[in-house]
Amino acid sequence: MLETADTAPRNLPDELFELLYKEVDLSQEMLALLDQEKTALVAMDMTTLVELSRQKLKQLDRIRALDESLQKTSRQITDSTASTIKLSSLNEHASETERPRLESLRQQLLALREQILSKNIVNKRFAEDTRHYLNDAISLITTATAGQHPSYGKAKQGGKSYANQPTMISCEV
Repeated sequence: MLETADTAPRNLPDELFELLYKEVDLSQEMLALLDQEKTALVAMDMTTLVELSRQKLKQLDRIRALDESLQKTSRQITDSTASTIKLSSLNEHASETERPRLESLRQQLLALREQILSKNIVNKRFAEDTRHYLNDAISLITTATAGQHPSYGKAKQGGKSYANQPTMISCEV
């Protein structure tokens, strides 16, 4: 019996797998940047933090561009006009030999994205906590030298920050 075009095994384009591998690499590089950012936060190295923020933004732009290419390729495969195509929906378009590879890459990306989110939250909280501690210390010092009674923990009054209080840059993924 002859196979028709509808029942023949389908193959995903190599471009899809190339994009997925690149996305895994970029996500691993982002994790490395987040580790460097944590080290710089602990060391309170502002010069390094500013440079890492720039690098993170560039890396994020690369990841976004790759995501867009991946979505475009996925739309072509599925003949869908949906704004977002999930990788899991490509399984039905993959051959039996491609499915494990596709699922493995999907799981890798999912794990990497969760790690990126987690590390970014930790770094952001660390930066916020450090900023609050510094604001409290500055407040204690400045009120003590001005002859006022210290008001520990009152870095903000009326919901507004003082203009002369330090702020720390934190970029989220």
